[in-house]
Amino acid sequence: MNNERISINPNFLNHEFFQKFTDSEKAELLDKCRAVKFSPGEVVLQEGTNNSSLFYLDAGVLSVTKKGTDDLQEVEITTLNTGAFFGEMSVLRGVPVSATIKAHDDVNLFIINLDHIENENVIQAVKLALGDILVYRLEKTNQDVQMRNERELRLLDIQSSAARFLIANFIVLSLYIISLPMADWFTKVLPTDSLVSLFFIVIFSIVTLFFLRGERGRFAEYGISLNHVTSQIKTGVIWSIPPILLYIAIKMFYLNSSNLEEELFDFSSAVAPDTSRFIIVAGLSVMYLVFSFAQEIVRCVVQKATEIYERGSSKHAPLIALFVANIMFAATHSHLGPIFPIIAFIAGMYWGTLYIIRGSYISCVVCHGLMGSVIIFFVGVPY
Repeated sequence: MNNERISINPNFLNHEFFQKFTDSEKAELLDKCRAVKFSPGEVVLQEGTNNSSLFYLDAGVLSVTKKGTDDLQEVEITTLNTGAFFGEMSVLRGVPVSATIKAHDDVNLFIINLDHIENENVIQAVKLALGDILVYRLEKTNQDVQMRNERELRLLDIQSSAARFLIANFIVLSLYIISLPMADWFTKVLPTDSLVSLFFIVIFSIVTLFFLRGERGRFAEYGISLNHVTSQIKTGVIWSIPPILLYIAIKMFYLNSSNLEEELFDFSSAVAPDTSRFIIVAGLSVMYLVFSFAQEIVRCVVQKATEIYERGSSKHAPLIALFVANIMFAATHSHLGPIFPIIAFIAGMYWGTLYIIRGSYISCVVCHGLMGSVIIFFVGVPY
């Protein structure tokens, strides 16, 4: 500690502590005020000791620590920065100092030792000023606690709503799995087994839209927004190009290595061979683009709802949500055969990653629509 005299910062007098003092009372307090320098590691106040001084941190950082349960190890509980005023609790209540305060780096302190003040009126004014400060801090603490409780209650309400939505989706998923034998029958009479998905997409979409209906004002949190829509569409197009090119390369390699006579762009894998292929494929592509809106609103909202539900308990909430949403997404493609759930999971993880990075439902829709229509209906999936 260095007792070298240094000039008193005028900002010190602007502190709330001085607001109700007269000029003469301020002058007497400043006359008893010392400006002291502390080096890093030096103790300003020691936990458990008596204190009769008030402290103002003019420059530097102070570390506030308390003894651990074994009274040997000290635990840092907070730091004090320039402008901090402390020491008032031990002065006002006449109790020992509740924590140790050390200089974290070079600090300048203004110290008022109340034992050196003989004017009783000034002492009473100091106590009233300290009382006002403590009341203000108590009110502010109460407001902060109330606001924190309100935020926590709101978060619990949001998490509860997300949990109910996820349960509803898992119920629909269970019904879908139970009805798979019926789906096998429908595939025999429909021009494409992709149409079987229509019924389930509608049900999942209805569940999701009812959920979003109760989440008004929070659409943006789920990435559902028309802001910068051109940029969102552009992002979806850009993200769709690499997977399409990769799939074409994989299919070329598969056909060449298997010596199959199938064509690279095979419409017959999507439609019956005795139909007008181009018209059917074009119609199915348009339909797929339309249903991408429904599929992605379910997949995106399930992903975000899972993330919200996990947010309070896991730092890996986005990754957990990505996995859960796309396991469910893959399962809804089970009626299409053993290959499609795997493809759906891989594609869903890709769209889910886009959703995490860009937070855009429309980008996911565009990417999903372009990838699906080109890969399924124009290139063809051998299954």
